[in-house]
Amino acid sequence: MNLLSRKAKALNFTSSGSEKLDELLGGGFPSGAITHLYGPSGSGKTNIAMSAAVSSTTSGKAIYLDTEGGFHLDRLRQILPKPELAKNILLKQLYSFKEQKSIISQLQRFVDYKCRLIVLDSAVSLYRLENSGSRNDMLDNSRELGRQMAQLSKIARQNQVPIIVCNQVYESFRKKGSVEPVGRDVMAYWSKTALELGRKGSSRWARLARHPSKKAGEQSKFKIHNEGIR
Repeated sequence: MNLLSRKAKALNFTSSGSEKLDELLGGGFPSGAITHLYGPSGSGKTNIAMSAAVSSTTSGKAIYLDTEGGFHLDRLRQILPKPELAKNILLKQLYSFKEQKSIISQLQRFVDYKCRLIVLDSAVSLYRLENSGSRNDMLDNSRELGRQMAQLSKIARQNQVPIIVCNQVYESFRKKGSVEPVGRDVMAYWSKTALELGRKGSSRWARLARHPSKKAGEQSKFKIHNEGIR
């Protein structure tokens, strides 16, 4: 365990597995709050979430809710320091927004003192699939997304566990050449920290979009390796 990972553990953070990202986050993913990761496909959201889940297995367990099929066992085997730690990641794959609603409403039953991290990857994949395009449908699903985020926030606070919520993006209508997270207002309300991820060629970067004690706009580059992220 590197120095920054030890610092993260001591200050009730879960390490991302990357010293650079932990430093950007102020120590890692904070206990008792939702951290919002958003960016386009291939920007590193799932790799960061999986790396954080692996970090949590050395002292407890992680709950990973996968709505996109992005959690691959081959990738997990690559980044696990010890194969036997795989049993400490409780993986649940979800296939509908209704199932996502049901699982989140029951999630507290599976959270105990050994839980070090919860991941929802992603919050909106199934939500977007089930939007018919009608205004009423969009409003209903948006309200349901808000209820789910409220439940996750409550679980984070009551159990002092970090929660990572991954999210997709769309082209901004307000600022040309930039992107915004799906469900922007809902996610901004319920997350204490937000990290925007991006990719240019083989280079990936993370920008602090929101933080309770650090200035927004701070940025860091990171790399994805066979062993995780650096």
